Amino acid sequence: MEVPRCCVKVLAQSVSLPVIKMEFITLGLCSYQQGLEIQRERHAQCVAGLKTSAVFLLEHFAVVTLGKHANLHHLLLDSPSLNARGVALCASDRGGEVTAHMPGQLVVYPIFSFKDRPLGVKTYIHLLEEVVIATLAEFGLASQRDLRNPGVWIGGKKICALGIRISQRVSLHGLALNIANDLSLFTAMHPCGLINSEVTSMSQQLGRVLDLEPVAGVFTQQFKRVFDCARPLPTKP
Repeated sequence: MEVPRCCVKVLAQSVSLPVIKMEFITLGLCSYQQGLEIQRERHAQCVAGLKTSAVFLLEHFAVVTLGKHANLHHLLLDSPSLNARGVALCASDRGGEVTAHMPGQLVVYPIFSFKDRPLGVKTYIHLLEEVVIATLAEFGLASQRDLRNPGVWIGGKKICALGIRISQRVSLHGLALNIANDLSLFTAMHPCGLINSEVTSMSQQLGRVLDLEPVAGVFTQQFKRVFDCARPLPTKP
């Protein structure tokens, strides 16, 4: 069930919420396992109160990932067939079904402390979707939620997948926004467990190739706005 947008606005208007301190970190291109290790390290530091919440922005080498409750029937190629195409297959402890990551896709992992902002899980997902919708709008693309499935769609085609995990009141994993990535890998699966579902990208919708960096910059600004994040303090020399 979708959280009504009006509820989020009322929350912001009626309660004086603290500004969230959050660090935004660009990692570049890395393997899925490397991204997972970086998340877990920051998660442990955040749980222990040693560091603030963080948002990691990155790309992954080609990989198919399976959520913790994934149905293998939604994966249409086996591991040897994927490996022959240079694609890794990895199990994940995130929520959700099967999906794919590859260069040209913006992957975002917020390590978000719910101790900083006591949000419900549905509201948190709603706000992540809101960031994506606002980012797409900055590039002239109108997008929508699906009331039954997390993520963001354009004209019935999924452009952003979302899957999270929350442990000890701190989140891991996040979302993947298709920008200029090769979408052919999605034919090896029922993306997010949705049979006959199509995917799209920003470049496909706009009819021109977009660079990931400017989209990541707009996403960062929209994330700060939606989550009321403070800018990180400058690092001391």
